Amino acid sequence: MFKRKNKQEPRKSISDKQSAKPYSYYTSRYRSDQPTGRQIEDLDEHSSYKWWHHLPTVVAFIALLASAVYVLSLSMNPKVVLMSDSGGQYLLRDAKVYQKASNEKLSGSLLNRTKITIDTNQIAESLKKRFPEIDKVTITIPLTSRRPLIEIVAIRPALIFVSGNNSFVVAEDGRAVIKTTDVAKKSNLTIPTVIDRGSLPAEVGETVMPSATVKFISEVVGQLKAKKINQSEIELPAIANELHVKIANQPYYIKFNLAGQAREQVGAYLAVRQKFEAEKRLPTEYIDVRVEERVYYK
Repeated sequence: MFKRKNKQEPRKSISDKQSAKPYSYYTSRYRSDQPTGRQIEDLDEHSSYKWWHHLPTVVAFIALLASAVYVLSLSMNPKVVLMSDSGGQYLLRDAKVYQKASNEKLSGSLLNRTKITIDTNQIAESLKKRFPEIDKVTITIPLTSRRPLIEIVAIRPALIFVSGNNSFVVAEDGRAVIKTTDVAKKSNLTIPTVIDRGSLPAEVGETVMPSATVKFISEVVGQLKAKKINQSEIELPAIANELHVKIANQPYYIKFNLAGQAREQVGAYLAVRQKFEAEKRLPTEYIDVRVEERVYYK
């Protein structure tokens, strides 16, 4: 009989509508991605941890790089060792001279300061050119140490060549390799002296006589020495292919032919010398053995 009245929902005020915030997926996502204050602190601590974590690696790399640079670098003070084929008998200059020259050569170029860029052949040739008495130069670059090793082998001196007011040490190939005034220990030069009467100009590094002449003179001296006959003077007169050898304590000298055989000419002299001693007479001027199978004397 009586109808139920519908309950009316309470009306929302304007203020309630304004306070309601619309829900959005993107808004919620945006808000959830933003770090909180605590999260920001954690990120800062994590970044600092990463930087300090790689510090030992960086230090080790720098140390390794510095070590590599140090090992590949070279000292400008090499170790110079003088050598020869007879245990040092033929070392003509003082070791300090070669040491100083080697230091100057290494210091003269920046390329010589590392094991990768150094030109050992160029340094060796430069030393040989500066010092003609050097026969061979060997430069060894060490693997671990920084000091190069320079081994210098001297030539074998054959003669002392006197020309005018100058005298030179002559090698077996006939080159004047050093002035006798520059020799460190002249008393070690137990080699014959040859006087050039032609007074030809001579300079260090130049060929003053053929190698065949050096060999001839050395063989004559050796043959006479084997018979205990000493010469007091050897000279090259101003005559082609002639050699004069003055015998000690005798009034004569021997004429040799440089174009002939030294052994045969010495043999001819020894035969005639024995004959003169048996006859108890001696030539007063010379004995000439230049002609094969003939001996002349005066």
